[in-house]
Formats: sequence, structure tokens, C-alpha cells
Amino acid sequence: MPQIRWSYQRCLIGTFALLLSCCFFFWLIPGSYNDADGGRYMVETEDVRDLATFAMRPWRVEETVNYGICSILPDKMKWGIVSVVKSAVANRNRRNVIRGTWGKICAVGDVILRVVFVVGKSDNATLMEQLEEENTKFGDLLLYDKPDEPRFVPFKILAGMQWATEILRDGWLYASTDDDMLIHVPHLVDYITSLLSNTDVDNVPLSCIYSYQNHDIPARDPKSKWFISKLVFPGRFWPTYCRGGMYMIPAAMNKELFLISRRTNYLYLDDVWITGFMRRKLGNEDKNIVAAPGAQKWSDNEYLKEQDLQTALVQHMWGNIDDIKTDVPTKLRSVWELWEKKFTNSEEFCSLKSP
Repeated sequence: MPQIRWSYQRCLIGTFALLLSCCFFFWLIPGSYNDADGGRYMVETEDVRDLATFAMRPWRVEETVNYGICSILPDKMKWGIVSVVKSAVANRNRRNVIRGTWGKICAVGDVILRVVFVVGKSDNATLMEQLEEENTKFGDLLLYDKPDEPRFVPFKILAGMQWATEILRDGWLYASTDDDMLIHVPHLVDYITSLLSNTDVDNVPLSCIYSYQNHDIPARDPKSKWFISKLVFPGRFWPTYCRGGMYMIPAAMNKELFLISRRTNYLYLDDVWITGFMRRKLGNEDKNIVAAPGAQKWSDNEYLKEQDLQTALVQHMWGNIDDIKTDVPTKLRSVWELWEKKFTNSEEFCSLKSP
């Protein structure tokens, strides 16, 4: 009898251990988001969010949209793209480097490219006066009505989307990016051209360039910059989304998302909020989002290796992370110089005068 009892106990222990192993194994398997998990972010609010007001507008970029540039009339262009760059009032050096590198190329063949910098208000009168002078000279600043502070970044993005909704027509793409990102313009044009082999510019999906996330989990560590409590979002997985380094959508989708944003509960993680939850509210599940080449390779604090620079669409300089100290203007300029030496179609470029 004792031997039978011991065998029975070992059988129970073995079965329990097997069950634990199975549970742990299935927990490790990547899961997926379901719209039922979205809760308050997948329903419409009763109140409609107010529109932003603009104290400065990118008048020169608006002229391009309306009248063309580099002898390319709007009705003669193949397509156009406006990259709306999230910037800070004090980041004038970064903006000038962008204007002198990837932002200076305003046309490649019959494709038009323009850059807009969106900034918030500052209490520093000197900085605001300099900002006014900057926009008088370059005509590429969009100043909206909230403070220029990190906690208002989601509203900064909405301000850019609102402006694009007002200005961009069919045939235009809207891109959202940061002022510590370097864009390889020829590679970007080639990538968009490849998308257009199967559809037209007004129907391309949301394209994650930096970067595509389809199994991301909420940060539960309160010390994390991206901490989210289970009270705010209890789900295990985020919806598929693009991180905010750079993503791109047609003007028509931008308009749809902006209208949806006005009746969507606020989430301070702007990339998940806009390209995750709001995009899912468009319907079509995840058929309206794709990963650009290399968009799944990125990890935190990663710089591209030399060989990857040959095919890269972007390079992130990590200038907006508190514990990473980077001379962003210098890094932007140095990598651009490496790229620019190897451009093979520069005769097709039409460039603005550098600052």
C-alpha cells in the first residue's frame, strides 16, 4: 500500500508539473490583440474634441501644395508627400540641419516632397520672436495653441493631422516623423513607388517605417517612460501599430483618422493611440497597415550598422531619450554626408537653398 500511495503521489506531481509547463509554454507564445480588449479606446465619446488654432502656418509649403514647385504643377506631379516633423521651439539647430539635408530635396523627378515642423507655444518671448523670424524666412512652421511640452505631444501630432486635413488633396501622402530622424529620400521614393505597383497613391495602407509592432505588450514597470497601468488599459497586447519615429498614410486616410480622433478617448501613447486604436476603428482589421523594409529590425537604443545604411529608409539618432546623450545635429549631418556621396540619381533632384 505505501508503494502504491507513493506512485500515485508521483503521478500527481508529474501531472501538475506538466500542466505548469504547458501553461508557461502557451504564455510565451506571441498572442494577439482583439478589438474587445480595446475597451474605452474603441468606442466614441459623446463630446467632440476641439480643433486646434494656428498662430503660424507653413505658408511656403501651402504654396507648393496649391501651385507646385520646381516647374512641377500640382496636376502634373506623380504624387507628393509632406513630412510633418514633431519639433520643439528650442530645436532650431535640428530644424536647420534637416533643411540642409533630407528636407532640402523638394522634388525627385515628378514627385514633390516638402517638410513641415509642428511646434507648440513657449513662455520664452525671445524664442517665440526667433520662431517668427524663422517662419518668415522658411515658411515651414506650424505653431499650434498648446504648450511646447512633452505631455502635449499627442495633441501636437493631431495639430499636424488637422493641418494636413485642411490642405492636402488626393495624390498626396502625409508622413509623421521626429526631428531626430534622418530620411533617405531616394530610398523613400523608391519604396513608395514599389507600393504603387499594386494600387494608387490614395489607397496605399498605413506604412510603418520606424517601426512596425505587431506583438507589443504594454509597459507595466512604473519607472518606464511608456508605463501604462492596467486601470488605463488592462489588455495583454497592444493592437498592431507603428512607433512614432516615422509612418506614412494617404491624405484621405489621414482625414479619416483625424475625424475619428475627435471622438476617441485620450491615450498619451500617441503612436498606439493613432496608428493602433484609431486605425482599427477604420475597420478592415490589420489589412490597412504594413511594415516597410527594415521596419521590424529596430530595438531600443539601436543604431544602424554600416552595411544596413546602404538600404535604410531612415536613421534614428535617439535625441529625445533622457538617458541617451546625443549631438543630434552633428549626427544627422555626418550620416547624411555618407548617404549623399552614394546618391546615383541626384540629377533628378530639385533642392531648396540650404540655411
